Amino acid sequence: MKSAKLLGSPSRNFCILGRTRINDPKDGREKLVLSNYASGKTGTIIIIDPDTDEGEQITLPNDNGAWAILNMNDEYLLIGCCMTYGSIHTFDLRQRKFIATQNIPGENYIYSFVKASDGNAYCGTFPGCQLIKYDMKAHRAESLGCATTRRSNLYSRRLLSDVGGSGLIAVDCVMDGSEVAVYDIYKKEFIQHIDGSLGRVSPDILEVKGKNGPRYFDRRTFAELSEAPAEDTFERPEPKPFKNGNKYYADGQDYYVLYPDGKKEKRRIPVTPPSTAMMSFACDHSGKIWGASEFGLTICSLDLKTGEIRNSDTVTGGGGEVYGIVEKNGKIYMTSYVSGAHIVYDPTKPFNADDNINPRTIKCLDKEGYARPHAKSIIGPDGNIWTGFWANYGIYGGAISVIDTRTDEVRFWESTVAKLSPNQVFTDGKLVYVSTTPDANGLQKSSELMHIYAIDTDFNVKYDVTVPEGYHIGPCIAFDDRIVASVYNVALNEHRFNTYSPGLELISSEVTDKWLHAALKLDGKRAVVCLESKLYYMNSELEVEEVCGLARPIYNIAMSPEGRLFVLDRADIYEIV
Repeated sequence: MKSAKLLGSPSRNFCILGRTRINDPKDGREKLVLSNYASGKTGTIIIIDPDTDEGEQITLPNDNGAWAILNMNDEYLLIGCCMTYGSIHTFDLRQRKFIATQNIPGENYIYSFVKASDGNAYCGTFPGCQLIKYDMKAHRAESLGCATTRRSNLYSRRLLSDVGGSGLIAVDCVMDGSEVAVYDIYKKEFIQHIDGSLGRVSPDILEVKGKNGPRYFDRRTFAELSEAPAEDTFERPEPKPFKNGNKYYADGQDYYVLYPDGKKEKRRIPVTPPSTAMMSFACDHSGKIWGASEFGLTICSLDLKTGEIRNSDTVTGGGGEVYGIVEKNGKIYMTSYVSGAHIVYDPTKPFNADDNINPRTIKCLDKEGYARPHAKSIIGPDGNIWTGFWANYGIYGGAISVIDTRTDEVRFWESTVAKLSPNQVFTDGKLVYVSTTPDANGLQKSSELMHIYAIDTDFNVKYDVTVPEGYHIGPCIAFDDRIVASVYNVALNEHRFNTYSPGLELISSEVTDKWLHAALKLDGKRAVVCLESKLYYMNSELEVEEVCGLARPIYNIAMSPEGRLFVLDRADIYEIV
C-alpha cells in the first residue's frame, strides 16, 4: 500500500477585493486599507502607511475575504465578507480588534457598503439579493428584505447612498432581468423599481442602463430627467487623493502611488502573502509542478529536485483566477476568468505581464460572450489546448476554445447542443467529449437535461446523449473502448457509474456507494481515481485496485512524464509514494 507524502504548499498570493483610507486613530497618520481574499484560508485586512511603506496584516474572524469595506468615521472598519458565511465584521481601529461579527443567514457574499444620512450602513448580498441595514450603534445587522421584484436576480451588488438627507438608496439588482430598487430608509420600504442596471453617477444624477438605452434620474427624488446631462457631469471612478495629493490603489501583488505630476510608482504590498488554495495543477518536462492560484490571477511552481517554490505576479488583466493550466513544448498554457483570457508563458524568459510580453495574453473571449473556463484545459487529440467556457453573467450556454500550440492562435465554437455550461472537457485521443452542468454565471440552475456530447477537431458534433431528469454529471473518463461517467442525483442521494460506447450508446448504469471526486486517465485502459477519501486504479470495466488512503476527498490528480503521481488537496501538494 502506498501513502501520501506532503511536498509543500507553493501558492502564496494576494487577491485584493476592496480598499479604503483612514486617518488612523492610533497615530493620526493617513493610511491605505486593503481587504485581501485568501482562497481556502481566512482572509485578512492590510493597513499600509504609504509614507513609511510599512504595513500590518490582521486576520478576519472568519471567511475567505471581503468585497465590501467601509470606514466609519475613522473609528471602525465595517467589513462584508465572502464566500462562505456572508459575515459582517466590525473592527475597532483604536483597539485593533474585532468587536462584533454577524453572519447573514442564507447569504454567501456581502457587497458594497454605503453610509446613509441616518448614520447607519447598508449593503447588498448574494444569492438572496437582499438589502441589509447595519446599525452602527448596536453593531447589529437587519435584513430589509429582497430588493428585487424578479427572483431570478441573485445579486444586490452595487449601492448608492442617499443625497442631501433624502433617505433614498439605490440598489442594483442583477443578473437576470436587472432592475434598480429604490429604498426609503425613513419610510422603511421600497418605493420604486426601475428597469435596467446602474451606470455612471454624479452627486446629483444617476444613469440607468436599459435595453433601450440609458435613462437619467435625479438622485434626491428619483424623478426621471427629460434630457440627457452633459458628458462631463459624471464622476470618473478613481481613487481620491490623500492629503499629500497622492492617490493609492492596489493591483495584483503590488500597490501603486499616483503622484500629482502624473508619475506612477509601483511598490510591493509590504506584508507576507498568505498561503492560498490552488484551482488546478500540472507537471512539466523540466521537473516542476505548476499551480494556478484559486483567486488572484497568479501561478506558482514547485521544483521537484530542489524544493524551490516560486510565485508569479499577475499573469493577465481583468481580475479573477486561472482555471486551466497545461504544459506543452516547454510553455505553460493558461485560461482564466473573468476576461476569458488565453495566456502563454515561457518560463525560460523574463516575466513581463505588464507589457503583455511574457506571459502573453493572446485572446480574450469575454467580448465574445464567454468568461469562465470552468471546464479547465486539456491537450486534445490534435495536440492543441482545449478548454470549456461558461457564458458571461446572466446568460446560459457555453463555448469550446482551442489554442494552436504551433501558432498560438485561438479559435472557438459556441455550443449548439444545448444552452448549458461545460463541466468537463476530456478526450479518448480521437474525439473531444464535453459534459455539461446546470450551473451558470449569476443565474439559478438550469432545468434542462444534462448532456455528454462528442465533437471532432473541426467542432462537428458527432454524438450526443442525455442523462435522466434530476441527474447531474461528475468526473468522466474516455477509455479506448468506452466512456465512464459519474452521474448523481442529489435529491435521491444516489450515485451511478454510466458506461457508454465511444459513440455514446449506453452500455450499463450501476449504482455505487462511492462518490467519484477526481479522475486522471493514465492510458487507454486505466485511470487513477479518487473515490471518497481513497485513491484507486480503475479500468474501463469499473474494476478497482486501492492505491492509498487520503485525509479527505481531493479533486485534482497529476502525473509527471516519468510516472510520478501527485494529488492536490486545496493548498497542499502530495506525492503518492
